[in-house]
Amino acid sequence: MRELISLFRELIGKRKLVTELAKADFRKRFVGSYFGIVWMFIQPMVTIAIYAFIFGEHGMKNAPPVPGATYVIWLTPGIIPWFYFSEILNTGTNCLQEYHYLVKKVVFQVEMLPVIKLISCFLVHACFLIIMAGLYLIDGRMPSATWIQVLYYSFAASMLDWRLPILPVPCRYSLKIWRRSSASASSSACG
Repeated sequence: MRELISLFRELIGKRKLVTELAKADFRKRFVGSYFGIVWMFIQPMVTIAIYAFIFGEHGMKNAPPVPGATYVIWLTPGIIPWFYFSEILNTGTNCLQEYHYLVKKVVFQVEMLPVIKLISCFLVHACFLIIMAGLYLIDGRMPSATWIQVLYYSFAASMLDWRLPILPVPCRYSLKIWRRSSASASSSACG
């Protein structure tokens, strides 16, 4: 618990640095692509459109999964959090290598690095939540108290994704120690 409190103090103390690194990460991710930052929004929308075409009214002609809801209205609240979760997980696992200069040369808590990726990915997720709300409003579904669940699930996915990229580091280190100790135990048993 002390480590968590220490980390939050460090985040608050270095919030300007973390915010600037998150903004830079947001801009840097799609710099080399043809459409730039727009590609970040086009790719998930095209994925949803393909799913809607294949499995929706024009595709396999199945009954709607939820009566009274189109396939897109049913799919969007499930796939947008998945895009968020998978993006943080994919980018977060490489954050130690990507920001190696912060780990090696600067006094910087390693646990702060996934927060940078999390903030960067949350900017896109927040835009998609607004798009999803717009889809619901266009479909005639008025805001209700159940929409608050989106905030909870976004928070829960963020907290889970914040810790998952860091987990392999201690596991790999522990595995190396275990392999060394088992190798030395087997060599001493044989000799």
